[in-house]
Amino acid sequence: MNRLITVFLLFLFPLGSVFAQTSVEGTVTGDNGSPLEGVSVVEKGTSNWDITDASGRYSVTVGDNASLI
Repeated sequence: MNRLITVFLLFLFPLGSVFAQTSVEGTVTGDNGSPLEGVSVVEKGTSNWDITDASGRYSVTVGDNASLI
């Protein structure tokens, strides 16, 4: 029984890294440095996105090696 539990745990732990996610926060500004409201920030290839607020700020949860567009 202990061997079965050990094998199960060995397969379970790597799954945590597959679903690892990070919260990314930032500010979108224009050429003159003023914040841009209503800009979509999207993790490339996913449905993870956010829209900037009146201060140009956003926060989006992304996976490893993410690219934002």
